[in-house]
Amino acid sequence: MSNGSKSKAMSAVTVALAGLMMGPLAQEAGAAEACEWYTIASVSSGNTPTTVTTRGITNGPTYAIPPQFTYDVLPGTAYIHHRPDNLDHPEDHFLWAYYRTSLSVPARRSIYVRQRRLTVQVHGDNYVDVYLPQLYGATPVLQQARTDQELNFQNPPDAFVDDFFSLQAATYDVMLDLYNYTGQMALDYHITVEEQECRCLRNPSDPACIE
Repeated sequence: MSNGSKSKAMSAVTVALAGLMMGPLAQEAGAAEACEWYTIASVSSGNTPTTVTTRGITNGPTYAIPPQFTYDVLPGTAYIHHRPDNLDHPEDHFLWAYYRTSLSVPARRSIYVRQRRLTVQVHGDNYVDVYLPQLYGATPVLQQARTDQELNFQNPPDAFVDDFFSLQAATYDVMLDLYNYTGQMALDYHITVEEQECRCLRNPSDPACIE
């Protein structure tokens, strides 16, 4: 793991995440509706049971480990590892570690739900590919840069946002494939589904807000 500075251009995804940090959508002056976002499903490293497979052997649950001093940590999460420590193990050099969990999404909260948003955020040492196969097939929804520098485990986290996520209740497989060049290796992830509920100010019982 070599040193390097993180330099990432501001992207549409980053802008979308900045909007998430502002909290529920406020009612605008003169608006016909009042809308608010709610988190309805969440999985994250250090909180959600996650298995890991290395060299054909599957173990679980994974271990939450103390972060290296160069690691940034997603709020409310912990880095995880297939070992109970954060030391440099030579046998972990040039190694793939396949982390697996699932995301259970409930039915809509009410008839007033307008849309759902899926957000995936990761830090990886050295890099991670994220798959949600039932939704997006064999194409990773997020793929970190192939590098052994620090950018993949420092802020801002790499992120994927889908503002038109399915309204159907279902359980989805989550696949996070982590690769390590040399030195330590670890994974930090957080996946959420939010739901936007809108109420008509003129007629609160009308989900379509039609006169």
